[in-house]
Amino acid sequence: MVDKEPQALATIIEECNRVRGGKENVAVSFSGGKDSLVALDLAVRAGVRKAVYCDTTVDFDETIQYVGKVKAFYGIDLTVVRGRVGFFESIKHVGLPTRRARWCCDVNKFGPIAKYARDHGIKAFITGLRRDESRRRTFYTLRDRNPMIPVLQINPILDWTIDEVWKYIRIYDLPYNSLYDKGLKRIGCWCCPYKTDDEWAQIQELFPEKVRYFESVLEKQAEKMKIKDKERFIKKRGWASWVSPTRRRIVGELRPCEGNRTTVFDVINVVFRGDKEKNAKKVARLLPVFTDLFWVTDDGRVKVMIDGMENKNLKILVEKAVNCFSCGACTSLCPTGALKVDDLSVYVEESICTHCGKCVNGGLLRGACIVRNYSDKPAAFIDLRS
Repeated sequence: MVDKEPQALATIIEECNRVRGGKENVAVSFSGGKDSLVALDLAVRAGVRKAVYCDTTVDFDETIQYVGKVKAFYGIDLTVVRGRVGFFESIKHVGLPTRRARWCCDVNKFGPIAKYARDHGIKAFITGLRRDESRRRTFYTLRDRNPMIPVLQINPILDWTIDEVWKYIRIYDLPYNSLYDKGLKRIGCWCCPYKTDDEWAQIQELFPEKVRYFESVLEKQAEKMKIKDKERFIKKRGWASWVSPTRRRIVGELRPCEGNRTTVFDVINVVFRGDKEKNAKKVARLLPVFTDLFWVTDDGRVKVMIDGMENKNLKILVEKAVNCFSCGACTSLCPTGALKVDDLSVYVEESICTHCGKCVNGGLLRGACIVRNYSDKPAAFIDLRS
């Protein structure tokens, strides 16, 4: 037995009892790595029978196969979820994820897991997070919150060391991911920008076909970004810490309608350039977050009747709508599940929207939209209201 094992087990039992609905509303967030395996085993011993694994679309094939083996080994309800838009498709709309522009987790991990929580009534996730994995995690606590996944996060092995994790796995003969036997120390997205040079050299040796494909993607991005030193950008992994200058594409204006101002409401005219009809439709689908007092004109403009408090967030909402490529990341912010996406864009289901405004809060999801914040060429509006 590992010395910290009884306390970790007791923590899970205690925290499950505190959750509304008990362990039936608790699930393990399983990553396919050694730490989440230990957390899963402890949770199953405590009576938790649900788990979720998010396929980011850049996970190792071995990990995907391993998840199936874990599900069969424990005989639990282990659900595999994926985002609406895959990693490489997202790059076409947002650009490369880097250490300084890390949008990939929001799109390919947090959004799908938050949706799983809403769809399955999950009130808490058990994780395998450990403090000594990174400097950022030293500030984590036993009971924590991820702002992108609005449920309680329980971290029962937070203070375990890597040796204690492997000792637990050996004692109970748990089925661990075979990638560890190949020498990998971290299991996760194989092209993560946070990989060290040594880790990337390992990937090149073990999975040359993946590296060749990724470098072809980098080549296209380098051409698009007009990178001169491609050797440094691609082969020396300069892309991993790259930040492109932002050049906003002005696609329209927000301006007041003269003569329509009242003591309570302003009537704002949203004027588009380019594809007016498509942009107007996107904005109209999201406006019920604020108001149902709007109309679309025959020439594709949108007129909005809005009060002062909502007025300040109108530009965020309009740019969020126009930039949307249906990644679904922002839907994780909605506590009621009213924010949804389809092939056109993000929209709001009015009957369950509480008008809380979290979906346009730039502090929760930077810029309130992945493209609006991370793209080097986001669509933007000139604000002529002042």
